[in-house]
Amino acid sequence: MNKNLLLFVATIFILSSSAFAQNSFHEGTNAVNLGLGVGGTVWGGVSIGGSYEYGVTDNIGVGGNLAYSSFSDYDYHYSAVLIGARGSYHFLTTDKMDPYAGADLGYIVLSHSGFNDNYRPHSYSAIAFGIHGGIKYYLSPNVGVFGEIGIASFSILGVGVCFKF
Repeated sequence: MNKNLLLFVATIFILSSSAFAQNSFHEGTNAVNLGLGVGGTVWGGVSIGGSYEYGVTDNIGVGGNLAYSSFSDYDYHYSAVLIGARGSYHFLTTDKMDPYAGADLGYIVLSHSGFNDNYRPHSYSAIAFGIHGGIKYYLSPNVGVFGEIGIASFSILGVGVCFKF
């Protein structure tokens, strides 16, 4: 069989099978993610965070996120907080799988302090923009796990649990 014809038949099969499946993301969906992240724009440490998303259409979700990270070395302590908004486009969803990609816009507050007398604590803040992509796998209709990658986001790689209601 011709490779192009085989690719065409496989594409039609995948699209038609997902068209008849119950989608895990749709208009009116409420979803909460809780997870851990590594890497990122601040110092590459570990972060903890959460996000909320509401389905405004069958493919588009908007919401917010909140994350915290801290790091200490011999003389200094650093911490960062992100609060922001995010939007995602959900594509080829099925009853168990929910792949998505989107953008983040937030505000980061970074502070650091020293443990010696010659150092004054400092605090900085900045607007942050990033893009993300990920996939959720639902273990039940309302509970699942997710993995996500981000570029210029608070963390480069994130994993965690998701709850849908």
